[in-house]
Amino acid sequence: MSTTPFIPKQAQEALAVGPAAIWKELYGDLMDELARNLLSLAPPITAISKIHDNGCGNALAELQKAVVADSWPVTTEVVDSNKLTFPDGSFDLSITNMVFAAFKNGTEDVQAAKEIKRTLKPGGPANANAFDHNPRNTIIRDAHHATRGKDAASLPAMYFAYYESSYFRKALGDAEWDSVRYVNSGVWVEIKDLQRFANIAWAVTGQPSTGWTEEDEKNWDNATSTIIPGLQEGRGNGFIEKDGTHHVRSIVTTALLQK
Repeated sequence: MSTTPFIPKQAQEALAVGPAAIWKELYGDLMDELARNLLSLAPPITAISKIHDNGCGNALAELQKAVVADSWPVTTEVVDSNKLTFPDGSFDLSITNMVFAAFKNGTEDVQAAKEIKRTLKPGGPANANAFDHNPRNTIIRDAHHATRGKDAASLPAMYFAYYESSYFRKALGDAEWDSVRYVNSGVWVEIKDLQRFANIAWAVTGQPSTGWTEEDEKNWDNATSTIIPGLQEGRGNGFIEKDGTHHVRSIVTTALLQK
């Protein structure tokens, strides 16, 4: 009897291009754009500034290659953001880019916020962010419930879709950050082929916690067909089509913190 997990043929086709290409098609320059926004809102960085890029574990391997190749004054280390190993007051600036949604609401997110504060120097600034509205994630979540029922368990890969900006703000408050200023900004992401995007997005994030089933293969078109019109509903304010290329807008809440 085979123990190989079942994967819909549509998912196999969508994922055949490999992880790097998939990430690029799904997110484009979104994370880079968000990181640039965080840095643009930070105070000036000097040659002796000690900066913590918090929660960037997925990028550590690629970063380390660049550190070695370009001799950057950067140290990479895998550390739990809820249990940072750095001493109190280690950093001049802390940056936490799209990390809070990965934490459990009300517990881990609060602890992570406390650790950011602990490891900053007195009076030091920190910038962190979370989605206030991300139509891409919301639509994929809606496709999940539309095809599997409104009571279906949350999708494991869709934690961004279930973490609200109100949770982010509450976590910072519960961590006793007294000096906080919030800034909302829009970020546009390019999608070249809507059908391609729908297939990849569903292949990457649509798998239930119990695994794919043959029913998911049969219902594939039903799921992906809800994603495209869902994106297009935001015409003008959240969706622009120009010269065959589509742009979808997300709203991000950035917290400017001061210890």
